[in-house]
Amino acid sequence: MRVPQEFEPAAIAAASQDASFAYAAALASGEPYRSINKHNPWLRPPKAREALEWGKGW
Repeated sequence: MRVPQEFEPAAIAAASQDASFAYAAALASGEPYRSINKHNPWLRPPKAREALEWGKGW
């Protein structure tokens, strides 16, 4: 059985010339993490070198 023309390397290369990654803008936006950190400051972890203190919201 022959491979369909749509799956041959030449056909894939021709169809991919103007292709762009569909979710590039969404991934580059930093969401949802940027919004979560902005609107929920108590969710931020303490700095790596700071000692943890009981009752400080960490």
